Amino acid sequence: ETAFGKDPQTNKVIYKKEEEQVLQRNLRLFGKVRGVKKHPLLEAAILGINCFSLREDLQPGLRKMLLNVLQNKGTGTGTDGDAKCNVQWVWGNLDVTVPYKENIQEVETWAMNNDNFDVKTLDRIGHEMFFENSSLVFESILPFFNEE
Repeated sequence: ETAFGKDPQTNKVIYKKEEEQVLQRNLRLFGKVRGVKKHPLLEAAILGINCFSLREDLQPGLRKMLLNVLQNKGTGTGTDGDAKCNVQWVWGNLDVTVPYKENIQEVETWAMNNDNFDVKTLDRIGHEMFFENSSLVFESILPFFNEE
């Protein structure tokens, strides 16, 4: 499992208790706990996400779609997708599932080039940010949602 952030010095998971809780939840979902049946839609849901949302060959198109959204400056009526949309990208600096180190420079360029795009880096957080430290995540995003 690589989704939880690991301390770069020790290579140990930082939020070990939270990782264990997620593991136990996953064991239940997959029916690996005695007396618990696996979730009937779990495999189909995972397959659907992998086939239609997260496929590597779709990523360039999804990136282009995001950049097009960022280009909208709200000059039209908003009825045909031209409304301005503010976006906040929150990313853990220990994420290796969606590799932070290899991609942060490009994402920061989007922020420099678009006043409606904000990138926040969470220190010592991996891909499973909501499970690792949900308080930190929500403290980081709440001001964005409170903006008018």
